[in-house]
Amino acid sequence: MKVILSIILIATFTFAKDFTYFLPQDSSKLKAHIENLIDTSTKSIDIAMYNFSYKKFAKLLNKAVKREVTVNVIFDKHKVKTDKDSRYKYLTNKGIHSFLSDKKMHLKIALFDNKVAILGSLNWTKASFDDNYEIVHITDNINVISKSQKIFKELKK
Repeated sequence: MKVILSIILIATFTFAKDFTYFLPQDSSKLKAHIENLIDTSTKSIDIAMYNFSYKKFAKLLNKAVKREVTVNVIFDKHKVKTDKDSRYKYLTNKGIHSFLSDKKMHLKIALFDNKVAILGSLNWTKASFDDNYEIVHITDNINVISKSQKIFKELKK
C-alpha cells in the first residue's frame, strides 16, 4: 500500500502543471491564461483580491455565473470603501457572491474548479497588468490547492 501511495505522490508532483509569469513582459500571455481559466471553469471560481477593478475579468465572471458556475469573490472591506473603480458593486449586482473581509485582506489568489490556483503579487487592475512589475504563479499542485481552499473557508467566515 505504501508503494502505491508513493507512486501516486510522485506522479502527482511529476505531472503538475506550473506556469510563472513576470509582468509587464508576460502581461498578454497571463491575461489570455486567466481568461481561459474563467471561460473553461465548469463548477466554481473563488477569488480573494485586494484590488479588483479590471472590467474584462468582471464581465467574464458574469458570463461564468450565467453558465451556472458558482463564483465567490472576497474583497478587502477598506479598499472597497476607498476605491471608486472596485468591481464589488458590479459583481454583487450580477449575482456573484461577493464578500468583504473585515481584516486586512491583501491576498491575490484565485481557484478554478478547485483544480488550478493562481498566486502572486498581481491585483486584477489595468495598471497591474500594463505598468507594474509583478509575478504570478499558476499551478495545479494538490498541496497548494488544499491550502488555498482552507484560506477561502477562513475568509468567508
